[in-house]
Amino acid sequence: MFEITTNIPKETTLKICVVDKKRFFGGEEIGETTIDLENRLLTKHRGTVGMPELYNLFGPLPWRDQLPPMEILSRYCRKMGYQPPKVLRSKDDCGLEAFGSVIWLNAIEPVEKLKCEHLLGRPIQRVALFVLHSIGLVPEHVETRPLFSAINPDLEVGKLECFIDIFPKSLGTIPPPIDITPRKPNLYQLRRFLK
Repeated sequence: MFEITTNIPKETTLKICVVDKKRFFGGEEIGETTIDLENRLLTKHRGTVGMPELYNLFGPLPWRDQLPPMEILSRYCRKMGYQPPKVLRSKDDCGLEAFGSVIWLNAIEPVEKLKCEHLLGRPIQRVALFVLHSIGLVPEHVETRPLFSAINPDLEVGKLECFIDIFPKSLGTIPPPIDITPRKPNLYQLRRFLK
């Protein structure tokens, strides 16, 4: 994982070079790829941080955006010229009125208790996340980028799997990164009985 501080639009392109690290001699470049950062900021599909499927506050994959779903939805409506979302409450349900539709939590989540409900965030945030998914914002995903040879730029020499998040410092604290290091192997004894 790499964290870089940059100024956009001054530095708009991220260039990633993959190098074969050799033991005795210097590394040899395998390939490189370039990513347009300004395009991610200016798109109406919010390409800065992918939208996760669930709004988890705890657990192995907690919410990794600076803003909660309701704030993201409010900012999106303001940016696109729509009316801000309106929170609706009933006796045993909550919902949102956004983009001319009314969405209730009971309509989008099963009524029976979820196994991971203790990890999920506030109900109104979950409804806002459902609305964000339905308007076509960039979902959370692993990007597969082609690597091109530095000697022959038309020749694809491999693929790079990554995800790139852009966090504006003006929005406050940046959430901690997700630890993606491989698990350490455990020592086991294997017994096999043959008859």
